[in-house]
Amino acid sequence: LDRNGHTLSELEADRIEQEAIDEALAYNGESFEELPSLGASDEITTSDQRQSVPWGGPTAWGGSQHPDLPMKQRFRMRAQRLLFSPPDPTRRVRHGSPLTLGGREWQVVHTPGHTLDHLCLWDADGGVLLSGDHVLPTITPHVAGSAVGDSLRSYLATLDLVAHLPNVKLGLPAHGHPFTDVPGRVEAIKEHHAERMETLHLASVAVGAASVERLSHEVFPERHWGVMAESETFAHLEHLRRDGLTERWDDNGVMIYRSAPVS
Repeated sequence: LDRNGHTLSELEADRIEQEAIDEALAYNGESFEELPSLGASDEITTSDQRQSVPWGGPTAWGGSQHPDLPMKQRFRMRAQRLLFSPPDPTRRVRHGSPLTLGGREWQVVHTPGHTLDHLCLWDADGGVLLSGDHVLPTITPHVAGSAVGDSLRSYLATLDLVAHLPNVKLGLPAHGHPFTDVPGRVEAIKEHHAERMETLHLASVAVGAASVERLSHEVFPERHWGVMAESETFAHLEHLRRDGLTERWDDNGVMIYRSAPVS
């Protein structure tokens, strides 16, 4: 005990939690494990109500979101939830809706993929696209797998959508610097996902029947292992499954995937 009656374990936990909060506040947007986006946080606003979804519960592909993580990482996740909760929406919009912001007239472009509710804003007259997390200039946005639908297919389709917007001269992303070649960047991101799907399919053929966690270890370096890598692996596996290249079944609550060689 210290002079105030705290145990060493309590003091260590407090120190780790403070470090986690400091790390969350100092986050610079360039790491793979980015802070939760509004659509991926533990509170999700639906069309008519606010729902709380426990982060750390079961995943769509089976198992839990790693409750055995080191204490520092658990505190970091907790700090993120405390510091970065989603705001209450003040206005609801639809794809194609007009929106006036900063003295400009924007058009709402619904771009699901990174999250289900992601929006870009397009200024047709000024040639500006607020690309958010949809198109980033130097890193590839995370595409989280969904229990419903094909999030990767949605993402690829809406990449084409923004690439074909006329008169886009400048992209303003959520991370990184402004960039000018939006169509070129879209093509690079699409190539990345095509390569990822090929790598994953070949790994699945080689490994045989395996869980999402196991297959994520085949396509991501060890420093990236965890729920983020698994969710993106799940998104790509579901895309392959819907294309008839992979089969899936449930093994006591854990999704198992198996791929056959392409003839």
